[in-house]
Amino acid sequence: MYTCFVDYRKAFDTVCREALLYKLCKLGIKGNFFNCVKYMYQNSSAKLKLLNKISEAIDILIGTEQGHPMSPELFKTYLLDLSIDLNKVLGLDIPNLNGELISHLLWADDLVLIALDPKSLQTLINKVHQFCEQWGLSVNISKTAIMVFNKTGRQLQESHGFKYGSLTIPSARTYCYLGIVFNLNGSTTAATDELRKKGLKAYFALKSIINLGELSTKSVFKLFDALILPVVAYGCQTWLQETNFVKAVLTVPTGRLQALDQARSNSLVRHAFAEQRTNKFTWYQNTIKIMEVAGHHHQTSSACPAHIKSKLQQYFNVLWETERHTSSKLSYYNQVKITPHVHYEDFLDLACGEDRKCLMRLRSSSHRLNCETGRYVTDKELTKSSGTKSWYKRCEFCTTEETKWLSNLPFCNIIQEDEHHVLISCPRYHQLRTELHEDTKSLLLRNEEHNKLYKEPHVNSFSRYVTRIFRERFPKKVEK
Repeated sequence: MYTCFVDYRKAFDTVCREALLYKLCKLGIKGNFFNCVKYMYQNSSAKLKLLNKISEAIDILIGTEQGHPMSPELFKTYLLDLSIDLNKVLGLDIPNLNGELISHLLWADDLVLIALDPKSLQTLINKVHQFCEQWGLSVNISKTAIMVFNKTGRQLQESHGFKYGSLTIPSARTYCYLGIVFNLNGSTTAATDELRKKGLKAYFALKSIINLGELSTKSVFKLFDALILPVVAYGCQTWLQETNFVKAVLTVPTGRLQALDQARSNSLVRHAFAEQRTNKFTWYQNTIKIMEVAGHHHQTSSACPAHIKSKLQQYFNVLWETERHTSSKLSYYNQVKITPHVHYEDFLDLACGEDRKCLMRLRSSSHRLNCETGRYVTDKELTKSSGTKSWYKRCEFCTTEETKWLSNLPFCNIIQEDEHHVLISCPRYHQLRTELHEDTKSLLLRNEEHNKLYKEPHVNSFSRYVTRIFRERFPKKVEK
């Protein structure tokens, strides 16, 4: 599929106001509304502020009003004739979407031309050039790009040589259209990767101005939902079905799409939905699978979001229970996690951010104890050191280098530096253990019902103990 992504140079700022009023009048817009718009655009001015001084009023004679909510709509009106002209071009080989011929997509100033052969695409480009010359618009060639979508994802030779007037349009491997990154094989991987980067950027920007460790967990969750989730979930209706991210399926308006289809709407969205269903494309199939998991039949035109959310949560809990009990990494977590469903844990309300973080790392085995770091030792490292994985997982305080050869013997059990050893028996932390609250220490040393350590009345004493262990085990390096 041959496409040309068109970028207008200062699109809103270069609209001829007399031409805009002419187009509004041509569409039959008259009366008080037309007079209001006419007065606004014939009496537009601005002032400049420099060094705390304000200039005289400067008349604005061109472009739509900056920041005005009506400006995008007026610009769409200005480009309406272009859309009509593109649809009238005959003899083009263009995509057929559920019986509807699609030569272009246009949203405000974001335009993409679509064709199935180079000649048809060049014809569409020529039409855009003719329109821009006639109505005073210009195209930014450096930000305009040709993309030829193909299964291989390669940049084909056919993507070169397209002309806008006398200028050559560059070819691109990726292009960001309406905030979604497209690549040549049509995969959404580039889009999700870019959203991940933007999400991380938003997260670190938040961390740079707020110490998240000093906030309550619920406050952090609210900030995440307000400032980061909208960034990473942007456009998820298009890329969600190619991922394993089930939760955001609630944003896919399948009921609304079914209603549009049943009403035989001429909406482009409806045609795309019908095409997905007819050809059983990935997006449609995965949406239906998820909706069936949620207990919502896809032929139903509406569904209760709360019901779907509840069903998806149940499904997630079943998957999570299966996964966590088969994971060797989560052996300690499985011992302290008794309830068979995900919920907000009491220890998340700890006032001290460091205590909260250390407890979460211990609980989920996301720490640097040797039982975890030794898990990722490569075969090359093992061969070079003549050691075993059990040796790399050892407690360095309780074993000596001289006993390394014993780790190769089948009957020898090297003391592992795992969560239980560190918490209960390692002599290195004996003094810290004696300073524990008596009830908490008694519960800890019984090595039973460790899940209670994460709840009141033990959680404060236990979390402080874990923090002090990590401080001693991983002291901060002092800069010289």
